[in-house]
Amino acid sequence: MNAPANISVIKSWAAPAISAAGRPFDLVVLVLPGFSHLALHAYLEPFRIANTVSPLPLFRWGIAGLDARPIEGANGLSVAVDFAIDELVLGAEDRRPNQLAIMTGVPVERQLTPELNGFLRTMARRGVPISAVGTATWLLARTGLLAGTRCTIHWSRLAAFAEVFNQARVSDCLSRTASIQPAQENWQPSTWPWI
Repeated sequence: MNAPANISVIKSWAAPAISAAGRPFDLVVLVLPGFSHLALHAYLEPFRIANTVSPLPLFRWGIAGLDARPIEGANGLSVAVDFAIDELVLGAEDRRPNQLAIMTGVPVERQLTPELNGFLRTMARRGVPISAVGTATWLLARTGLLAGTRCTIHWSRLAAFAEVFNQARVSDCLSRTASIQPAQENWQPSTWPWI
């Protein structure tokens, strides 16, 4: 058994990283059918832990879907959706997330709809940083947002990705942050192939 953490000591050195507006950093996780629950929770848990050890909430997150229906993961369990992507597109500027992460399932090759393509391109134009976890890099490449950008993808799709998307500079490293600047100087999609 692990010894319990001394939370009061940890909280004393945890520095709040509240956004410039004095609000927690807002994360939106776009979950698509067949996503990995392991990847979703591995992505969110560090933010939850940071909130636990900080005297102030540092992060807020919500689950987005193509519509308001629950999304079924690869293991058959569904997650509730906090909002549909059209709510993010039509939402007020002050509700724009600080980060958008995409989690998708297999077959990723068939998950990019015209609606999703438009949504991802709109978020990029608005300067929202976009992260792709696992195989979701495929979606960003299909939108054209990764042209000329270094990126990576889940190992099971690495060879196919390199063949199909010759404009993205694919790498087989564990994690890669891609920096491209479509409409705003600070926009940086990143691809995380864990799980």
